[in-house]
Amino acid sequence: MKVLILSGMLLLIFTGCSEIPSSTDFLQKQLDTNTALWLSVKPSHYKFDYLFITTSTYSGPLYTVEVQNNLIISVFNHETNAAMDASLFSNFKVIDNLFTVIQDAITKKAIKLTVTYNLEKGYPTFIDIDMKEILGDEEKYTATALVTL
Repeated sequence: MKVLILSGMLLLIFTGCSEIPSSTDFLQKQLDTNTALWLSVKPSHYKFDYLFITTSTYSGPLYTVEVQNNLIISVFNHETNAAMDASLFSNFKVIDNLFTVIQDAITKKAIKLTVTYNLEKGYPTFIDIDMKEILGDEEKYTATALVTL
């Protein structure tokens, strides 16, 4: 009898008495929490390994991006073992830009959004976005090996 009453109470809790958050609500809360963590520990000078892949246009090599005062100051291409020309820096993102990518995907209601965050610093380490159910619009970002300089 006690098990039946407890089961009934749990059923009420999960079906009608409280709303279960949607995945969008969960993703927004996750983003807000991790953005706040990042902003509380964000170094003024850092570098990280960056990879950007789109299924339709480009699957790039691994880069190391160096950032100072939220501006890219150098990019190193691991495939060619060469520094990138400064005129190409606008093709890359600093960590703050990755939070904007996630917010845009949430706001525009991407059909798929998977994000993994660094537990200590809150920055996104993996982002997988599919905006629409069409072939070739998927984007993936990785930001790993962040080092404060």
